[in-house]
Amino acid sequence: MEFTPKNLQTALFVKDSIKELITPGYDKYSLIDEIKKKISDIFDAEPVVLPFPPDTPQNIPRIILKNKNETYSCNISINRVDIFQSLFPIHVKNLDNALKDQKTTVIKIFNFFKNKDLTINRIGFVVSGMLKINDNSSAEYLTKEFIKTGKLDIPRELSIVYNKRLKIKDNDYNHRIVMRGGLDKQLFLQIDINTIPEMMAIKDLKIEDIKEILDYSTERITKINEEFPNFKIKQ
Repeated sequence: MEFTPKNLQTALFVKDSIKELITPGYDKYSLIDEIKKKISDIFDAEPVVLPFPPDTPQNIPRIILKNKNETYSCNISINRVDIFQSLFPIHVKNLDNALKDQKTTVIKIFNFFKNKDLTINRIGFVVSGMLKINDNSSAEYLTKEFIKTGKLDIPRELSIVYNKRLKIKDNDYNHRIVMRGGLDKQLFLQIDINTIPEMMAIKDLKIEDIKEILDYSTERITKINEEFPNFKIKQ
């Protein structure tokens, strides 16, 4: 079965806050101009600034950056920055190249915020997409493949979340896989590699950590068939 990736996402978590987003009277467009000067080749579309009241949850984006062909977007919240890349057919791109581009963009954004003396203490790398299965439905496939025989009738929908922890050098990772099936033959698959939240209080990720984490994450994404032999990545 062939896994077709649709979206890439990288989340950078900030220990305290991006002060430009909480300083009364600060012009958020000044921050946008700074970012565009440093990363001028990516976010070339008109930015969106969302004027939320001060009590809005910190993880809600205050600034959204995009590029004109809508392959990239960046959500900037008070305590996190999310970088998205669309891999839909309209934006046809080899997966290896897409992963390399994602790493390059994330490193540029990481360096920008680190140069503002921010502590980035956690990172997550997520790929989401679809598998076309051969059974009558994707829920039936999940039931037959992962549920003990006779324990469940064939459901209308079924979700399975699988998580394990690994330690690579100085970083502990969650390696989380989500599979969700329904009545059609399309199985949703999400691979989420992230540093564990328990370490956020003491972590201050450096560029070497970010490169190591991104390299490890992209390797695990491209080698999904080592854990699930029936799955292969569409390149």
